[in-house]
Amino acid sequence: MWRANRSEEEQKLLKIATDLRNVEVKEGGANLPMELEEVVIDAFVETSRVEASNPMGGISAWGQVRKQKVNRLVHYFEDEDGKQEVTALCQRYLDVLENVIREFCADMNANAGK
Repeated sequence: MWRANRSEEEQKLLKIATDLRNVEVKEGGANLPMELEEVVIDAFVETSRVEASNPMGGISAWGQVRKQKVNRLVHYFEDEDGKQEVTALCQRYLDVLENVIREFCADMNANAGK
């Protein structure tokens, strides 16, 4: 019943996620396309360092936080609707699952007194 209450788009998303999981777990990996994407992050850049003078020893460092460009590896899922970043696909999947659980709990609470 819970699946029947999902929209066509949600049902498609559930099938995609199930298929990807099955390929990943049971067939040795989904083999999704990857691309490098340049992103800007805040990075600590050390400007000086000194030995701390305490019985425990240690090092103190001073520096600045600067913007730095780095590359990150992004995995994609492709189907007839185009290319989607896997993390975005997973977030949508999680949103659908949360709604399913919320509806299930509401139904259970409504039927608890019957």
